[in-house]
Amino acid sequence: MNENRTSPLTVVIAVFLIGFLVLCCVGLWNSENAKPSPEAVRAVLASRNSKLKFGGELNRERGFVVGYVTNSDSTPFARVYIEFQKFDKEGAQLGITADAVEDLSAFGVWKFRCYAPDAARLQLKELIGR
Repeated sequence: MNENRTSPLTVVIAVFLIGFLVLCCVGLWNSENAKPSPEAVRAVLASRNSKLKFGGELNRERGFVVGYVTNSDSTPFARVYIEFQKFDKEGAQLGITADAVEDLSAFGVWKFRCYAPDAARLQLKELIGR
């Protein structure tokens, strides 16, 4: 009688391979879905953005407001964005004005220019680096 029997070694190898595949799939699934919380992302960005310093006085040049942002970190920023809220003489909001730069080098200084001919006052709204 010739019976088709599976050897114990074949069963052990099959169980091992199935278990290995299941563990790999679960591990990959968990690593893809294990995203940091929004709070953790904001904390990292806040820490990184604290390396950007808005300084000096704002000057007016032909309808533009000009100032400086300094990267006080040894790591460059791929993009830096600054945004101001504009106000008229009576204090009413006029909208926003903004500027951005690509590749602010480590310890670099960026001279930004925001168009604001109608603004009597500006308030820094955002300074973000990534």
